[in-house]
Amino acid sequence: MRHGFTLVEMLVAIGIFILIVGALFSLGRFIFRQNVILQTGLLAGQDARQTLGRLAVELRAATTADTGAFAIAQAATSSLIFFSDIDGDGFHDRVRYFTSGATLKRGIIKPTGSPLSYNPASEILTTAVNRLANPNQTIFNYYDKNYAGTSTPMTAPIDFPAIRLVKATVGVYTTQVVIRSLKDNL
Repeated sequence: MRHGFTLVEMLVAIGIFILIVGALFSLGRFIFRQNVILQTGLLAGQDARQTLGRLAVELRAATTADTGAFAIAQAATSSLIFFSDIDGDGFHDRVRYFTSGATLKRGIIKPTGSPLSYNPASEILTTAVNRLANPNQTIFNYYDKNYAGTSTPMTAPIDFPAIRLVKATVGVYTTQVVIRSLKDNL
């Protein structure tokens, strides 16, 4: 009596082994891809929270520019320009948040010269949020002094002097900022 496997038994065993290895490989690839997707989402969320926190601090302190311009220079659904002393040097920088594709960027222009002016060529750009889930999402909404928590936002063209509150949304994260220098309900 012979002991061992026949050729057919060996082929069946090898086939089952290949199926198991293939399934394990596919499962590993699936887990790796899900990890990358989850990690990317978490990083985007972290970027959004940090950016909205920084924006809230800067915007809350917005005030008249060193050139005498109003505290808010531009207000649109995907961009906002305002003046604020973001670095504590006593000069009010021109701060710009805007979308560019799937990226939310931040631009800073320091006032220079005599008399002071804001030279667009000296703008320093940084990426605030690199992975906007929906690049067409409305980032900024503006509200006047009548905002009671459920009002609809102001519509274009935005009347800058009427703005009292800015609501910024990046992904699922939202912040609402009352501009201190523009408050008139003290």
